[in-house]
Amino acid sequence: MRKYCAMCRDSFSISRRDYKTIHNDFDIFCSHKCLMRFVLNGNKETIKTCRKPLCMYGQVGKRSSYEGIVEDYFGIYGIRSVYEPFAIRLNDGRRYTPDFYLPDCNMMIEVKGIWASKGKQKLSEVLDAIPKGSLVLIPSYIVKQMRKVCRKLR
Repeated sequence: MRKYCAMCRDSFSISRRDYKTIHNDFDIFCSHKCLMRFVLNGNKETIKTCRKPLCMYGQVGKRSSYEGIVEDYFGIYGIRSVYEPFAIRLNDGRRYTPDFYLPDCNMMIEVKGIWASKGKQKLSEVLDAIPKGSLVLIPSYIVKQMRKVCRKLR
């Protein structure tokens, strides 16, 4: 399948399997480099304008190896990340916890490998409650690129 990168606007090919890991409401990127350009230079809308109250709680261990890879990748490039720092309360009382918050970029990051249908629906509700561009999805094909970079630079 052919898609267009949200950062460089170039067309790129993505397999059907990887395309299934993408949520339609998110920008997609052709590579980890374009993702990083977006994170560092992209939309700087403040998360503090979120209409939903935030519920703070302490850090816990990583829930997936993909999250560990993304954290290592951010560390290599000197980007400060905080793992699961808060939860966003949804209208029906459920909570959504972004995987990372990048305080220097004022951006939330969600790392996804495989989607469950309930997860896509919940994330759509979250996107309606927060400013556009304040949550970035990192699908599995980008995480795999990040893993290669981390292995080379260790």
